[in-house]
Amino acid sequence: MELRYTKQANNALRVMDEARVAKIDATLRAIAAAPFARHTGVEPITGAKDVFRRRFGQLRAVYEIDRKAQTMTVTAITTRGKAYKK
Repeated sequence: MELRYTKQANNALRVMDEARVAKIDATLRAIAAAPFARHTGVEPITGAKDVFRRRFGQLRAVYEIDRKAQTMTVTAITTRGKAYKK
């Protein structure tokens, strides 16, 4: 499955140090390779279909899976308090 980042997610990654960015990117690529397998720290977002979050300490990466287009789009990488607000 193809992994994509929104502009907001890319902006969040730009301000992080390289080691953290590499870890987040590697983890999300592993999830994209098998999006419906069981992954540590991944939980579905309540009330939304094919929207999940992956925990990275105090950060959350929120992503959507488009089964038809075979894409996984990371929509946000932010702190826990802001991750679930629309």
